[in-house]
Order: sequence, then C-alpha cells, then structure tokens
Amino acid sequence: MRPRAERWRSPAIAVAVVAAALFAAPAALADEAAPMYDPHAVALIELTLPKSSEDGLEADPSEYEPGTFSFSYMSGPPGEEEATTPAVVGNVGIRLKGGLGSFRKLSEKAAFKLKFNEFVKGQKFLGLKKMTLNNMAQDPSMVHETLAYRAFGAAGVPVPRTGYAYVRVNGVDFGLYLNLETLDETALARIFGSFDKSTQHLYEAQLGSDVVAPIKIGETGGSFEVDEGDEANVADLEALAGAAALGGPAWLAQAAPYADLEEMTRMWAVEKFVEHWDGYSGHAVSGLRPNNYYLYSDSSGIFQMLPWGTDQTWSFNAGVPGQEVAFDGAGGVLFNRCLSDSDCAALYRAAVAEVRDAIVALDLDPEVEAIAELLLPWQELEQLNTRHEHDVGEFVAGFESVRDFIANRPGQATHWLAEQEREPPPAFQTYVVQILEGPVFSQIGKPGREGGVLIARFGVPEAGDLWLKATIGTRDGPFTACQKTVAVAAPGERVVRCRLRAAIRERLRRRWLKMSVEAVFTPAAGFSRWVGGRVTLPRG
Repeated sequence: MRPRAERWRSPAIAVAVVAAALFAAPAALADEAAPMYDPHAVALIELTLPKSSEDGLEADPSEYEPGTFSFSYMSGPPGEEEATTPAVVGNVGIRLKGGLGSFRKLSEKAAFKLKFNEFVKGQKFLGLKKMTLNNMAQDPSMVHETLAYRAFGAAGVPVPRTGYAYVRVNGVDFGLYLNLETLDETALARIFGSFDKSTQHLYEAQLGSDVVAPIKIGETGGSFEVDEGDEANVADLEALAGAAALGGPAWLAQAAPYADLEEMTRMWAVEKFVEHWDGYSGHAVSGLRPNNYYLYSDSSGIFQMLPWGTDQTWSFNAGVPGQEVAFDGAGGVLFNRCLSDSDCAALYRAAVAEVRDAIVALDLDPEVEAIAELLLPWQELEQLNTRHEHDVGEFVAGFESVRDFIANRPGQATHWLAEQEREPPPAFQTYVVQILEGPVFSQIGKPGREGGVLIARFGVPEAGDLWLKATIGTRDGPFTACQKTVAVAAPGERVVRCRLRAAIRERLRRRWLKMSVEAVFTPAAGFSRWVGGRVTLPRG
C-alpha cells in the first residue's frame, strides 16, 4: 500500500479527467453537484478547524465557526483508492448538528452542517451554499436514508439527494458519513424549477411541531423555523393551520386551496411503508412528534410536505417497542383529518397501493447488496478509530434486517388494503380463503438441509395468488420465519410449503416456537381476503 500522502495526491488519469470537468467554471455543468450525490461512490472530505473554532464548537455547537473544506472524488476501496486533486474552499462556516439521539460532540463522531457563504458573501462550492454530513449514529446499516429518499422519490415526493463521504477533521479519521443534500433555496430551485423568496416559503418543523394555531416561529420545540422566505410574513402557514382546524365530511375540498393532498398522501404513505416512525404520520407522541418534515409553499400558497430525518426507517417496531407503524395509526393533524374524511381517506388508500407498487418496482434488494458491498471496507476502516458508532457485525446485521423488511413490507401493505375492503355483501363471501377442516399446519420435519418446512393447506375458490407469511415475536418486534407467494391456477385445495429461515430452524433445535401465520388470497378480479392464526411448532 502506498504512503497516505501519495495515495491522496496521485489519482488515476480517468479520475483526474472527471475532476477537471467537475471543478471547471460553473457554466460547464447545469448541475455541478450532481456527481457528488452518488450513493454508489465514497468521496473524501477533510475539514480543518483552528483551535479557536474547536473551542467555539465546544462552547456552542449550533454556531458556525470558520474552517477549511477539502473535497475529492475517490474510486476503489481503502488502500487501493484513487482520488482527484482536492478542491479546497477556505473560510467556510462549520457547525455541529443532530437531535436527541444523533447529536455527538466534536470529540466523538460529530455530524456537521457546512455553510460556504457564512463568512464570505456569495461563496459556493459546486453551486451549493450548504452541505449536510450525517453521522448515521442511529443507523447501523448506513443505508436507511439513501433507500428512504429513493422510495419517496419513486412515489413522486420531492426529496434531497444522497451520497457517501469518508470524513477527516484536522487529519483525524472521523469515519463514514452520509452526504445529504441540504434543503435550501438552491435545492428547491433544482427540484421545483425556481424559488422566489418574496412569495414562497420553506418551513422546517422542530421537534413536536404540528400545523395548529397559533403558529409559532423559532428554533425551539413545537415551532417552525423559516429556512427560506419572508420571516415577517407567515400568512400562508397560518392559512394552512386554519384549514387543518376545519372538520366535517368535506374536509378534502376545504383543504385543497392550501394543501396539495395528492402529494401529501403519497408522502404519508411512504412514511408508513418504510416505518418512518419519527416523521409526520408515524406515531403521535405529544411534544416529540410530529417531527422531521418540511413544508414548502408555492407562489399561490399551496403546500407540499417534504421528508427528513429518515435514519430510523426500514425496521419493524423501530420507534415504539411492541408497536409497528400502522398504515392508519394516528399521526399529525393533517394526516388525522385526512383519514377522518371519506374522500381524503380514499385518496390515501390509493396512495398506499401506488407506493407499494412503486417501491416493489425499485427492486431495492440488489441495491442494498451493492451499497453494502461498497461501504463495508470503509466501515472496517472506521473501526480503527475510537469514534465509530457500530461494529462490522452490527453493520452486516443492519442491512440484512433491511433486506428482510423490504421482502415483507409489500405483503403487509396488501394485507392492510385488503382489511379496508372488508365487510362485503354476502355475495362476496366466496372470495374468502377458506381453511380446510383438519390440521391446518402439518408438523415440520426435523431441521436440516432439506428439512424445516412449514406446510399449510387452504381451500381457494378460484384462480389467483396466495401469499403466506409466518412470524415469531422477539424483543425487537416481529421476525419473519418464512414467506412465500404461489400462483393458484384453479379452485380447490392448495398446499403451500414454506421453508423456514435458518435462524428459525436453529431455534427449533432447542425449544418449541409459537408462530403467527397469515395468508392473503388475491383473485384475478374482486377483493383480496385475509385469514390468519397462531400455531405452535414442536422442538426437534
């Protein structure tokens, strides 16, 4: 391996060509920063802080202190990487960031906000005024945020972009970070085509803030911070709060002049799908949630909602032990009002179906594998410093858990949608999956390479698809024992053989297991129907 100084200063020719283009004059690229937000690459960011700035951040982490910023594109794993000649920007504003669970001091794996024009008017980097570096302290998998914003984007929700960076501060390795696009006027102009501060706003929700009167503006819990737009005129947000306070059966029509509810219902559907419990619609907890969202108003005062803080997603029961994020569980006031109105509730149900299909179409499992393979050697490098938050074992377990969630969540969405269609007239009863009399689940064989198969028998009324899932309860929430979908060509008895996961087969060597089993039958036409129950599998 080459000495460290040489490795950073001797990039390959191909990488240097990329650098020449990216650090050229602003007119060279319409979106100069785009290559920086590539989740399939790791960049190098080095921050240099004088002692006075270190002392300032120790005294007040929320205040920007001057420092120097250096950025290089890299290719290859640690020890073999090639890096572009660093782009260096001096006199950059640097402060710490983070909430209740993610904030870390400078002596730890601190997260950072960068502001290029804090001390030098008009200064930018690749057209950007600001950057956000998340420490991923609450995400051992290091893929939650990237995948969550992919899901929101696929559903048509405006989102920031993500990339990865290895960060050093004053020559000390801090580790792997998420480079998250800051939502400001630059990002808004990119997303929406333009942004006019005189007629539009971007409001950042603080901890526990909701759209209820009286609207509070500030940086404390329960208030909104005006990130972009006129701070002295927040009439648009007050009008939205007025619409949120309305009740009655025509709420959708009453709120339409103030809220883009087609966009918002898709936003909430994705939050629910990815279990963003710490967002707007995840869990209603007074003083703590809603949380992690932005409100953007266009020139006519109509609002859209943008997601944020998605590091604790793609994980069952991540927020409240023993409780999953229910698709119709209580959330913020706009979400609750929507579900209380039949027209808006129908819009939301349609959004859940659209979101499910859009996320399935993304085929995220290979994406998780690819990103994990990219990040693993950098995660291993991070272990060599004392600031690392998670070990390699937690990293691997984290992204494997994400893969399990991705496999299971579409079926849960389908199940919930089927539940909304229940109580049909008697003529529809034939669509219910009837479990045949007799033993519903046969005893499984002894665990082994060919054993460990759960067998379930069903009576089905016609052709369609039969989805089966078995779960066990754990301290961290439901754990999938097996899952399978089979095509049913004709009515009659259908036997489904679902191979249990290795971890379940291993548990069964030692003890009996109680298991929840559910099935959803979806005919070619008509309503999906659900059946379920519990079974105890014997040890052996």
